[in-house]
Amino acid sequence: MLHPFIPFFTEKLWLDLKLNISLKTPLMYKDWNLPIKSNIQFKKSYQKIDWLIELVTSIRSTKADLEISPGSFIDISTEDLKKDKNDVIKSNLGVFKRLGRVVNIHDIPLNKQGIKIIVGLDSVTLYFDKDVDLSKQKQNMLNKVKFLENKVFVLNKKLKNKSFLNNAPKLIVQKEKNSLLQHNIELKKLNSILNSIKN
Repeated sequence: MLHPFIPFFTEKLWLDLKLNISLKTPLMYKDWNLPIKSNIQFKKSYQKIDWLIELVTSIRSTKADLEISPGSFIDISTEDLKKDKNDVIKSNLGVFKRLGRVVNIHDIPLNKQGIKIIVGLDSVTLYFDKDVDLSKQKQNMLNKVKFLENKVFVLNKKLKNKSFLNNAPKLIVQKEKNSLLQHNIELKKLNSILNSIKN
């Protein structure tokens, strides 16, 4: 880390420690892809934090889809979560509440209108303030779903076209596949929200 700032000193230290012999290179030419053994515990921790980030992202994007202020606070219910995912929230409670703008976390469903969101293979229910009219947002969401379904239909048709697959550059084909995947994820999320809004 010091080498960019004091290269003459670090290079001298490298030579004095004979690292140029054991690692077969001067410091200035060192490849920093060090052979570090993967740590299973680190991977597990990374996956937990990654899931928590995905949950916060889903909460924020759901607010955006419902045209609810990002700064508004919510309650959530985790009755559908498995113990390990509940433990992730509990062990990161302060950060989660601050980033997700969450006031209370309940392990049972509340007796009011909520929105169930899907996070990977899990789901949680969000409860907004009383002044949020969810039914008013339903038509806007139905329009978004219709628009996305049309995009998915067009992309599916294009990706089944052998002429397109054989003649288009690989980057373009991959871009269209990625777009299809993202549209399907967004559709799944929007349909989950719509199913949660009672008529």
